[in-house]
Amino acid sequence: DRVIARYNLTHENAGEIDVDNYLALGDHALPLLYEHLDRIEAQIEQHRHNKVRWIGTLDPDHFRGELDAARSGFLGQQAQRGWQSWTWADQRTLDALRNAGPVTSMHDTGHDVR
Repeated sequence: DRVIARYNLTHENAGEIDVDNYLALGDHALPLLYEHLDRIEAQIEQHRHNKVRWIGTLDPDHFRGELDAARSGFLGQQAQRGWQSWTWADQRTLDALRNAGPVTSMHDTGHDVR
């Protein structure tokens, strides 16, 4: 999922990217999406100018809300798990998401606002 996200984030034609698909990617892609919210916003903006709109997410704030919900879901799952289900990939994702924190808008990609 990280490979797919990275490829789509660097795609030269932003209007061809299925922004909705970012939200369907696995949890390990979440830190990458937070890191590149500015690029995702540009992709959403490009879709607004397409003659045929084929994505459902045309509001950056809605996208961010969905991303924050996915982050909360992952953090909640991790809190419920015991050490027996620990994985390095989950730990890296957990650390990155704790450092990223939720954002208040697509323009604010700063740190946690707790």
